[in-house]
Amino acid sequence: MLTELSTNSKSTKSLIINVLTKEFPLSAKQIHNKIKKAGISISYHGVYDSLKEMVTHKILKKVEMNYSIEPKWIDSIGNVYTNLKISYARKSKLLAYNTLPTRTFACNSMIEVKEILKRVRNDFIDATDPKKGSTTCWITTTMYAGILNITERVWVAERFKEKNIKYYALLSKDTEMNRFVEKFYNSIGLNTKVIGNLNAKFSIGIYGDVLVYVVFSPKADEIVEDFHKISDNLDDKGIKKFLKMSSVNTGYHVIVVKDKNMSKKYIDYIVSKFKQK
Repeated sequence: MLTELSTNSKSTKSLIINVLTKEFPLSAKQIHNKIKKAGISISYHGVYDSLKEMVTHKILKKVEMNYSIEPKWIDSIGNVYTNLKISYARKSKLLAYNTLPTRTFACNSMIEVKEILKRVRNDFIDATDPKKGSTTCWITTTMYAGILNITERVWVAERFKEKNIKYYALLSKDTEMNRFVEKFYNSIGLNTKVIGNLNAKFSIGIYGDVLVYVVFSPKADEIVEDFHKISDNLDDKGIKKFLKMSSVNTGYHVIVVKDKNMSKKYIDYIVSKFKQK
């Protein structure tokens, strides 16, 4: 059903956006039927004319006879629609193993990145058969979330154990914060290793056959560097700085793609580092 906000709105375009937030892609007829089922009287031609206009203004995109929201429009409307972006990532079924396309999500802060990654991770956990198990790996400059939400990280470790999922992470900067994360993660069964300094402008995560790239903009890269500059101070004041920096409006792109061969290469490489003394 449509939300209360949208049912009270007289804007046909608002009604269309509301419908496509929850399900997509849909044909003009399907969109019209869903609006009518919500008890709103509107003509098919009114819906169709609005759809044409929204495609022209690049609010929607049309593939064959079906419509969906244009991702670039979602990004352009800013933080007001952050929840819409996250919902769309969820509805896209990122880990639909049979038909996973490449998807790119533009994020304004580390907090938004974390929400997208959480969706991917949870879908991966749900899709894993504990009898077969699976592997998840990361190469990243830091895992600040490990010290900001310890309770959640312990919960993740328990879920991985239940689903027979093996975890390996390489941290590419040798800082006090990363050493702390390394010790903590290993203590709860998440294999983690600091491997020294690498000049990486992105992080790579592997969830089974799915690769996730987190690409930093120049401004975002500066934020990551600032993380490391204050990482020697892990007291309450330092943690507050981390939280504030995590919400800074900057630029990231999260790219999700299914590639079995490439995923295997990354997994083999990362796991090999744990076999080295």
